[in-house]
Amino acid sequence: MAGLARVSACGGLGLPGAAGWITISPMDTAHILQIVQVSFQALGASAIAGGLIYTAVQFRRYQQSQYFANFSKLVELQMHLREMRVGDPSLAGVYRHDVEHLAAITDPAAADREIREYFFNLMQLSVFEIVWFGYKHRQLPEDYFKSWERRMREIAAEASFRRMWHTQSMKILHDEFLIYMQGLVAEVGAGAAAGVVAGAADVVAEVAAERGTKAERARREASREAS
Repeated sequence: MAGLARVSACGGLGLPGAAGWITISPMDTAHILQIVQVSFQALGASAIAGGLIYTAVQFRRYQQSQYFANFSKLVELQMHLREMRVGDPSLAGVYRHDVEHLAAITDPAAADREIREYFFNLMQLSVFEIVWFGYKHRQLPEDYFKSWERRMREIAAEASFRRMWHTQSMKILHDEFLIYMQGLVAEVGAGAAAGVVAGAADVVAEVAAERGTKAERARREASREAS
């Protein structure tokens, strides 16, 4: 610290100031050094704490990504079992509850088609379940999930999907996803019903307008003949 500080005769620390050298007593010097030491220790502890927090966050993210990967793999295995039934409808009879809703179908070709449509829609549902789970655990962005959700609303309006959904056969789904889909399908059904009512009202209005036009035309013709 040559030129910037010097040791006084009493053992204190001398620092240059505007009015000359300022002497700090040994007690004050020791106190300053203690503060500096504690400050460095605090900085070191903060750095260690920050490193631990960062490690914990990274571990948490890794844990979530691994959880998502494990869930996706299980759903993919379930989807493969459904795919086998699409390829070979006779496998649907392995579990009786999967074909109970086909009892009224006597045509084998029609029954096979119904089985294929049923399990194909379940496969589509499995893919969306993976997307939903990934979004729920912050593994997929919101805009990607919303695009899937819009498409699933369109699919949920399809007759084959609604037959599959309302069939009492067992569907292996995440409980929260099942509740979510129940709400989505109900909303789509309500919207479709409102559309049917609105369409029927439009038809009634068109018929009434057409009848009014015909009545007006008949009235004019009658008036013309009378004159």
